[in-house]
Amino acid sequence: MPVHDDSGCPHTLEHLIFLGSRKYPYHGILDLLANKSFAQGTNAWTDTDNTVYDIYTASEDGFLRILPIYIDHVLFPVLQQSAFTTEVYHVNGTGEDGGVVFSEMQGTENTSSSLMALETQRTLFPQGSGYRSETGGLMESLRALDNEKIKEFHKKAYVPRNLAIVIVGKLDHANLLKTLQAMDDDISPDFPMTRDYQRPWVTSPATNRLSKSTLKSVEFPDKDESMGEDLVDATAILMICLYLCDSPIAPLSREFIEIEHPLYISFDISERLESLCTLEFSAVPTAFLQSFESKFFSVLDTVVRDGVDLGRMTMLINKEKLKVRSLLSFLISKSFDAVETSPHNGFTTSIITAVLYGDEQGHDLKKYLVDLEAFDILSTWTRSQWSSSLSRWFIDQPHVTILATPSNAMANRLEKENTQRIQNRITDLGREKLEALDRDLVLAKKENERPIPNSILADFRIPEIESIHFIQSETARVGLGRLDGVLYAGPGSALIDSDNPTQRAMDSHRDLNLWVQLDVTRKNGEKLTWERVVEALDLDFVDYGAYLGVGQSFEDLIVAKVKVAKDKYLEAVDWIYDILVVCHPLSKLTTRGRNLTQNVGVSLSKMINNIPAQRRDGSGMSWALYYDLILDENRSTAKASNFLTQEKFLHEMEQVFEQNPSDILSGLCGIQRICCLPENMRVHIIGPVVQLADPLSPWDMFRCTKEVTPVRYARDLLSGVGMCPRRVATILALPSIESSFSIHFSRGPQDWQHPDLAALLVLAEYLSLVEGYFWKGIRGAGLAYGASLSLRMEEGMIYFSVYRSPNSALAFEKAKEIVEELGSGKQKFDELTLDSAKSSLIYANVSTESTLMSAVWVS
Repeated sequence: MPVHDDSGCPHTLEHLIFLGSRKYPYHGILDLLANKSFAQGTNAWTDTDNTVYDIYTASEDGFLRILPIYIDHVLFPVLQQSAFTTEVYHVNGTGEDGGVVFSEMQGTENTSSSLMALETQRTLFPQGSGYRSETGGLMESLRALDNEKIKEFHKKAYVPRNLAIVIVGKLDHANLLKTLQAMDDDISPDFPMTRDYQRPWVTSPATNRLSKSTLKSVEFPDKDESMGEDLVDATAILMICLYLCDSPIAPLSREFIEIEHPLYISFDISERLESLCTLEFSAVPTAFLQSFESKFFSVLDTVVRDGVDLGRMTMLINKEKLKVRSLLSFLISKSFDAVETSPHNGFTTSIITAVLYGDEQGHDLKKYLVDLEAFDILSTWTRSQWSSSLSRWFIDQPHVTILATPSNAMANRLEKENTQRIQNRITDLGREKLEALDRDLVLAKKENERPIPNSILADFRIPEIESIHFIQSETARVGLGRLDGVLYAGPGSALIDSDNPTQRAMDSHRDLNLWVQLDVTRKNGEKLTWERVVEALDLDFVDYGAYLGVGQSFEDLIVAKVKVAKDKYLEAVDWIYDILVVCHPLSKLTTRGRNLTQNVGVSLSKMINNIPAQRRDGSGMSWALYYDLILDENRSTAKASNFLTQEKFLHEMEQVFEQNPSDILSGLCGIQRICCLPENMRVHIIGPVVQLADPLSPWDMFRCTKEVTPVRYARDLLSGVGMCPRRVATILALPSIESSFSIHFSRGPQDWQHPDLAALLVLAEYLSLVEGYFWKGIRGAGLAYGASLSLRMEEGMIYFSVYRSPNSALAFEKAKEIVEELGSGKQKFDELTLDSAKSSLIYANVSTESTLMSAVWVS
């Protein structure tokens, strides 16, 4: 339902939905029951044109029993004032702003991407258009919002005719239809059918197209004024965006990435009544912002004039057919293999768009889900047709360009304004009113914490483990992999153990540019320039990349991962060998005036130019501080690749590179030698191996005759602080964000066989459970958007983290109080909540195998 202000009604209502319903009028009961259904609570998100409530369960039985309770919350929420006070917005006894929603928006409102997106909406859409509004809510509007306005929005928008239930998974159809029929019978009396219903959005007044192009500038708060971001909004189609951006040899990549001062490019396509294409360029030097737009369109003019490379475009089309079963799944989920790796999201997002904008009877659903035919049509296009489409949608169409400039003055102004706002509020309200506000907040918390009758929780039984449908896969080990204790990390994973700082720093480059963009001499003697290498890999691979670590563990491993069609299996093995083993980094081959030194210089510049963006990520910076504290800089590759190490070292490396690039190239050569020793490598193959004629012999060229190098655990690479974490605190000021983040840690079990491990895992889940102690005491009190306790077994750490908080110190104090009360016996453990924690923990483990790819990956 469109809203025409920035009050955030859709978003705030999303939060309040979970806090009790007509049949279950208890704060948090939905998530507690969801936890007992083999789920980890529920979740939701609000977009401009829809709000989605979701739940992922590991059991059909649990899902069918929680679904009616979920729908009761969506259609019949209690929407109490006490819930509004803690969940949406309040002023505490010291005059500070609080509330879960307020904390969330406080952390995003003044980021560069949010400011650019809002300015784009304001420019593209006129007053009266729902697309113009900030549905999440702006802080100033949230301060003025009241609960009655949210109730009115719910009354208008949350009706069955505006509700769609999308179910993706393996279910018995008869049981599902029986559950849905009972729900419909229960709901129908409250919502009699009327003929005056109008579908939102599709019946909204049409938006006039842009009559002229617009260039605007916005500032965002940041002490670092060296880099800005440039947002070009236009209407486009997917294949042209991929052609322009997808690889180092793409036109925009050549012009803006593979240069001395490289940028970062991303694109997004929003499917609405009129599609909106957004191209975003980040790490743009501030001095270049004003000239950027003309340079961008100059590149497009050149592509139109010269025509597209039909061979490369055909290759991209064929790759997309392999990557996705639905074009729309890619457009919205941005997953290159949405159906294979995330079928729930792949199907769901397509269906949501069909519900919002397709035929009301569902006749358009097939079009949104099955559209591979579009690729076949595009495969027949001529150069003239591609040039015409590019001109029509990118060049001739009026567009909006937003230039975002970092502003130290704005950062200082916002800080002063917030301090002054609190001081003025304290003066205006006075001590008595502030004390009254504090009492109101305490009463609201007490009302929200009204105990749930044990009978409701006890009667909701936990499903049987047998009701979980596990995905079956087969695993085989060959060669040295048959030895006990060998870890499989991924194709080309290797161990780095070097005291050479150049080698360790270069390890951090998390994509294949360092090797893929090198000239390659193949084992048959053929010499290829880096451009020829990229073209060949694009042709043979569906996807490829490299990074440190497996999941969130083993970050001293370098993992090179490739994805190919099974008929390209042999070519993939050959390429892995040629790039990782045969390639000679110190060769002096040149191509179009660019040699190895220039390519490495570009990669180095990319890493340096990304530093300002990393500084604006509050959560990322808190974890950078964590790893900086616990890891030994002389032994850990992960420590060397950490942002706080890199920020200083990359600038030093840049100076060395300018004076004597051969030193850096020698470091690269050293990395290659270490990584590609057969004893340092593990190979993990995922796919229909039994369908391959000979899956093993192609790997003979990697045959290892030595003992395999053991994998190093992070707990073996700890610093003094990591081994004995006490009486140490590090504080980092981030002027570009208004929220605070924190991580608190101590030593924990280091062995999966530790006798206390199971109890600790249940305890961590018990405290961090959705609607558990931390949720109620911290999030429910508006002290933070999120807080959790977890174990990191590889490091041997127990950590407590606070996410997006107005004051993370207060959130930590509350967590400390909760833990001490449980430890002293002042607060008793609740058996029913313990059952929920165990059930939620089961889901956490089972969910790692929720798709075919993930099940095989963890096998």
